[in-house]
Amino acid sequence: MTRQGLGTWDDDRRPILPARLARLWASLARLRRLWIDLGRAAQRQGASRAALILRAWRLRREAGFWPREALSEGLLDTRLPDSALEGRIAKRRLKAAQRRVNPSSLACLTEDKAVFYPYCAALGLRVPRLFAVFATPIGFTAAGEALGSVAAWARFFDSLPDEFVVKPADGVYGRGVNRFQKSGDGYVDATGTPYSAAGLYDWLSSGGSFRKQVIQERIFCHPDLERLSGTRSLQSLRLVTYVDPRGGVEVYEAVLKIIVGDGLVDNF
Repeated sequence: MTRQGLGTWDDDRRPILPARLARLWASLARLRRLWIDLGRAAQRQGASRAALILRAWRLRREAGFWPREALSEGLLDTRLPDSALEGRIAKRRLKAAQRRVNPSSLACLTEDKAVFYPYCAALGLRVPRLFAVFATPIGFTAAGEALGSVAAWARFFDSLPDEFVVKPADGVYGRGVNRFQKSGDGYVDATGTPYSAAGLYDWLSSGGSFRKQVIQERIFCHPDLERLSGTRSLQSLRLVTYVDPRGGVEVYEAVLKIIVGDGLVDNF
């Protein structure tokens, strides 16, 4: 490490101070956003921001929740009784517990949708039909046909149903999920943005950190759920289960996830 003038440099002669300042600025921006959101939550509850901060500190100390996680989970609602907080566990602690129980060798069966969907289908479980797995430079259809060029993918897009869903194979929280509908010679996504076949290929190729994406059947919620929530978008029931060493299955929790407003997915 050397020093030159007023700047600090790393071994390959690139300034590192601006990067540190950028990280500091990003951290301050997150704190500012959290401060604002805590104020809005306190106003809705008729409580003080200080009361929410004290509750956040307690949840951090006792259950490992970061303030943003506790806020998004609704745990900073001061109207909740203390009994509602008992047994709650932060996600990082939950994942640590899962790693002690779930074999890491089987993680791909649940964490990689390109594997999960065919696996469920092979077991006879009803899941949305998988049409293809998009990846670059080569993807493939459910029938096993390799697709690499824009022209090959364009022909495949044309063979899809009028509506279909695209989601990252290794995504979480509904991030990156989109819905497409055929419109004339092109496609329109959930936001109303039009795409040509080449444009859809470019959109899929620019998946950012997502290595591959699944293209699958779009299914709709039950009419009773549609009347309840006012949307046809799919809403699901999450079951938390435990499989004991003898193969017995216990269901510990069932959570119905309701879509709010114009949301495409039932995550929040």
